[in-house]
Amino acid sequence: MGVESNIENSTETLLEYSSPRKTAMFLFICAEAVIFGSLFATYFVMLHHLGDGPGPKEFFKFKEIILPTILLLSSSLTWYLAEKTLHLREKGKTLFFIGLTALLALGFLSLEMIEFLKNIGEGYTLSRSPFISSYYLLVGLHGCHVLFGILWMALLLIHVKTKGSTVANHGRFVSFSIYWHFVDSVWVFIFLLLYALGQFL
Repeated sequence: MGVESNIENSTETLLEYSSPRKTAMFLFICAEAVIFGSLFATYFVMLHHLGDGPGPKEFFKFKEIILPTILLLSSSLTWYLAEKTLHLREKGKTLFFIGLTALLALGFLSLEMIEFLKNIGEGYTLSRSPFISSYYLLVGLHGCHVLFGILWMALLLIHVKTKGSTVANHGRFVSFSIYWHFVDSVWVFIFLLLYALGQFL
């Protein structure tokens, strides 16, 4: 009975701790969804305002974005494994999967920066056309979210390393999971609506 009681109390504590965090994070994600929705709408309004710049088919390099996409979407799987190992109290594995998730995200961000620099080197700057400006604004904001996620993972790594599988860390993981899966979901829309669809426009 003692063990069952402890498990029940721990579960109740975790639910009480994580519920306000989840609610706050969901509200934050709703606000972020509105912002990204507005930027997607702006992009499609500016899609044919090319000035003297290229159109989507000439501007987007579809093959070059496949690897970054694989890296970022793979990070959702590695983060899922980090969550699972935290619940199993396998501290070493949790630290490994947090680090791997951060490395995948860093790889994505590095390739995205290389793409930006290459575009700028070809003369496709922010002021080249409304279409290119809307692209940089949308994809750049997403990149900022990825960077913030990497910094957040660094903090979670420290929390797990110093405190292990605590109720507080479970709550932190729940909040980050909601955030990170949202960031990955936004990229799926960017990949499909900008890069993939752009090949036919």
